[in-house]
Amino acid sequence: MTEKGELNRQNQSDEQKLLILDRKIMNISGVLDVVSFDETGAVLRISLGTLTIDGEELHVVKLDLGNGSVVIEGKINGIFYSEAGGAKNRAKRLFR
Repeated sequence: MTEKGELNRQNQSDEQKLLILDRKIMNISGVLDVVSFDETGAVLRISLGTLTIDGEELHVVKLDLGNGSVVIEGKINGIFYSEAGGAKNRAKRLFR
């Protein structure tokens, strides 16, 4: 791969996009890993830190970590961004 191609790929992996439709469908890009997930919430490691999702009857419609994309459906009550180190405590409180 050329240096320019490598640079473009690196810049794309640093991007994070979040689209929420009617609080029912969430399309997320820039996802590096799913730390935890159940029907009431999710903790995702993203390119900018950690994204915590609070909701009800959540389920994963699409998961493609190769492309860094996740689509979640259900009732989305809230989202919370944090730096990479602060996610574990929030995840513990969310999934008690």
